Amino acid sequence: MYRYTTPTLVSNALIQDWVQAERERGKKAKAFDTPFRYSSAGDCARYLSYASLDTSMGSDMDSAGVWVTGLGTRIHEWLQEALVKRYPNAKLEVPTNLQDIISGHCDAVIPASDMEQAHPGWDGGDVLYELKSMGMSRWDRQTGLKRRAKEIKNPEGPAIGTILQAGLNALANDCQTVIVGAISLEAVSKGIAEAMGFSDDQRFIAEWQIPEHVWRPAAEQELRRLSNIKATLDSGFLEDRTHVTETTGYVEHINVDRYWKCNGYCAYADQCKADGEGVIPIPEENQ
Repeated sequence: MYRYTTPTLVSNALIQDWVQAERERGKKAKAFDTPFRYSSAGDCARYLSYASLDTSMGSDMDSAGVWVTGLGTRIHEWLQEALVKRYPNAKLEVPTNLQDIISGHCDAVIPASDMEQAHPGWDGGDVLYELKSMGMSRWDRQTGLKRRAKEIKNPEGPAIGTILQAGLNALANDCQTVIVGAISLEAVSKGIAEAMGFSDDQRFIAEWQIPEHVWRPAAEQELRRLSNIKATLDSGFLEDRTHVTETTGYVEHINVDRYWKCNGYCAYADQCKADGEGVIPIPEENQ
């Protein structure tokens, strides 16, 4: 008879190697010396405050987190290698900075000339491309795929944080159109794909075009929010627990007992709960 083994003996070799590399690498350097990163756009104001202090109060990413982010990083790298073959003048990982408040790197900037060459009739100008890899559940929510019913219903589209991240990048890179790509780590079954009329690519790839009149106001509003968070930090205080919600796009207060990131997915959750609610002074050890 076979025997289930725990802990694993062989199969964890790769993730343990990745975790060790993550610990040795330490905190990822910012593109510029700014308090915030594009990738944290829309996030909790308290989280952004802690992260900007560059302290050791946060906990390390667990092995599952390292696995998911590691897969995402490698998918990005593979796609970028292929992307420049189709769009030879595309620029990858361009570092930019907005008002010394937020900075980061883009996945790709594709010039209008390359888009027109590859896609005759393209009239969307320069493109800021942002890629996200994800599991099946998130993929289904964003695309609206109902597997059991074999229908598309109420698609959520890209996460608000992704739109804000890409929009800020587009603002900094003077792009006109944002294109968000999503790659699922699990493909839709052939049976469902056939019933839905999906192409092979559609079984695990989705994409959204976001025009400037949609992403620009959202990005500019987020930049103002981040400026206010920075002003609070500069005055010696940490912001309260508020974030840009997925459902409305408005800034709302976070219920730490219900919000999923506060329960195992925020590196500063323990510190935050100990510090309490409201706008509070920066702890002396972090000033």
